[in-house]
Amino acid sequence: MKGTINYAEDFGQTSRTILFERFTKENQEGTGAADLCTLLEGRAARDTLLNEVTEKLGVKSFEEFVDKFTPFLYEEIWTNPETGEIQVTYKTEKPEDWDEEKNPVALNAQAFYRMIERLYDNKKNSGQTNGTFEFDDISRLLCPKERQEEYKRLRRQLSYYTNEYYRLEELTPGVDSAEKDTCIDMIEEARLTLSSYYQAGVSEIIPIQVADAQRALLGMSRQIPQEDGEEPGKMVKGFLQFDDKGNIQVIQDKRENETEGIEMKDSPEVLLLETLEEDFKEMAPPALTRSKEITDLVLSTVSNAYTRRGMDLEEAKKKVDQCQKLYKQWNEALAEAIAPLIEKFLGVRAFFENTHTSQLKSQLIVANCTAAEVIERGCGSKLGEFLELLGSAKKQKIWFGIIPGISLGDETVKTARSERRNPFGKLDGGPRRAERQKGLTTSAYARELMEICEKARVMCFYNYKANENTCFGNMTKAAFEKMRDKISFTGAGGKGGSYAVCCLPNFTVLPKSKAKVIINQELKDKKLADKLVAVELPGIYIDAAYVACGMVVGCQNIQVLKDKGFQVDESLPGIRVDFEEREVSYGFPSNMCRESLLPCSKDLEEEIMGSRFGFYFDDREITDYAGRCLSHCYVRNARTMRVENGKYWKLNNVLFAEFIRLCVSGGQNHVEPERLQDFVKKDVSSWKKHRQDQDQEEKREVNRLLRKDEDIRELPDHSTIEIQYGEDKDQVKVKIEER
Repeated sequence: MKGTINYAEDFGQTSRTILFERFTKENQEGTGAADLCTLLEGRAARDTLLNEVTEKLGVKSFEEFVDKFTPFLYEEIWTNPETGEIQVTYKTEKPEDWDEEKNPVALNAQAFYRMIERLYDNKKNSGQTNGTFEFDDISRLLCPKERQEEYKRLRRQLSYYTNEYYRLEELTPGVDSAEKDTCIDMIEEARLTLSSYYQAGVSEIIPIQVADAQRALLGMSRQIPQEDGEEPGKMVKGFLQFDDKGNIQVIQDKRENETEGIEMKDSPEVLLLETLEEDFKEMAPPALTRSKEITDLVLSTVSNAYTRRGMDLEEAKKKVDQCQKLYKQWNEALAEAIAPLIEKFLGVRAFFENTHTSQLKSQLIVANCTAAEVIERGCGSKLGEFLELLGSAKKQKIWFGIIPGISLGDETVKTARSERRNPFGKLDGGPRRAERQKGLTTSAYARELMEICEKARVMCFYNYKANENTCFGNMTKAAFEKMRDKISFTGAGGKGGSYAVCCLPNFTVLPKSKAKVIINQELKDKKLADKLVAVELPGIYIDAAYVACGMVVGCQNIQVLKDKGFQVDESLPGIRVDFEEREVSYGFPSNMCRESLLPCSKDLEEEIMGSRFGFYFDDREITDYAGRCLSHCYVRNARTMRVENGKYWKLNNVLFAEFIRLCVSGGQNHVEPERLQDFVKKDVSSWKKHRQDQDQEEKREVNRLLRKDEDIRELPDHSTIEIQYGEDKDQVKVKIEER
């Protein structure tokens, strides 16, 4: 904008965000992780506190977030010595009696986490709805045979590049070359990948056991040689036991004629095997390395130079039943424990991805504590002071907040059961509903935190817990009305709710209806199993607040807007980008795929659009201005919880009012009377002139400050600025310095 100050440079940023969610309480050593409440409870000076918050809690990318806030899982195994029943539990806090020889496993090292992350990538990149997307991929990813195939793929990579390296070495002994370096790189890459699998512990080994046992049983039933040239049914017999501390051990059957398993010949394969054996001993938990059976299993899977002994058909069947039961129980226990953590991590990833930049200009402050923790620990007033202090400096101000996963009060989780349900069995008089979902933020705590943020003028994006009832396709009018009314600012007076944004619907990664995986279908088809064995997983969903806030943060980045083809004024921030304009709605969609084949019900559509409620995503099939079908969800409403004349107030209008307040006050509590007059005379006049020039040139900069039928004026009290938005009005009040 010619002839005026560069507001983008003057403000520095209009995108800093704070996230109220707990990700980890302890680091890998078992000591307390940093969180905002702990820092606020300290007695650090203002500058020191800000430095601590930005250093310990601030991140600019998802990779940095993972480095700082990845939780570690502690796996404990229990057994009933009389029945042999096995129970596995997972904790994110270090148990008091934890065996220090065992290493906790990082969340992102878990195979289940990687599987869901891969599903998330495939789904958002597919452009397909839930009805057409191949969720069967989850069966393939969870299938024990698939895990075994991954090990065999690495085996082929290791074997090929090891032999190639030795071939090159024979041609030019002791001489380095680019070809040799490539071989070394590929060998090291495969070894590092295998080492990461070993570190995941027993849960990574069990699927290989299952696949190995199933393959042996199928091979013996056909009486034909196995793949890879192995003889039918070659495997080591063993069974699980636990010591007095609950540590898992695999005890091998005593047999005669035991061999070391290594083919004693001087070859690259044998040298590679020795290296892989050392890697396994060094990287795997002691519970695995102490077991000869497990060592044999792993080495024979990753190396061509290892052979194993066999067992008969009945023993193989028993082994399959044992391994399948354990695999099912282990996966279900792990999934139930880490699914909430995975949803949180995917939410943060969705936030960053929907900013459409790999590196934020301003930090995301990860509070690493929930709204409940802030209120219960008595940190509300200190948080308010901290936010207001930052708000007095344009370049330090926190503009946005995220409060995900608020409880609607009716969320449930599946209760564990050991037997299949029988609709005709005896009634036990117990409650029909499952256990209430734990760990969610109550609406009361969320509302209290929103009020703290509103006083500091921090706009909070929130949503109700993502599940099958709050996502596309399943959300009913009754569910919406409950979401609308659970946290209401009606009757709060004034501009109550101006800085609260309810986001809906939530997004689906893995619907509950698709989260059942059969692991022995082939055995059942060939009558080698009496019944199907299924692993039942929880549904995986993403909270809409992460996506919505990410998109609003993204449109504060002028380069992102330019990359998307919008006309922009580089001297202005993006506070007036309006997601309700079709140009923006269609040109700046989310990265979340459409989910429904059909539009939402007519009564729900009328209820939402009649009052223009919330930050509302739509996934109806539409075409953009270029005639292309939008395959991803886009924004219909971008509104706060403030209600004026039966309609919810536009989000960008609230940001514009705060922008004007900061332009006038510079963040100070009191301003001179001349400053307000000077602002209207110079700044506002230049905005109007710029709008007039734009109209003449028929240009439409997406971040322009004044639109058609809008005006800004000073009221007679000389302390209020009135903003006219067509028929609607808003006011910005400043405190005038007395003389």
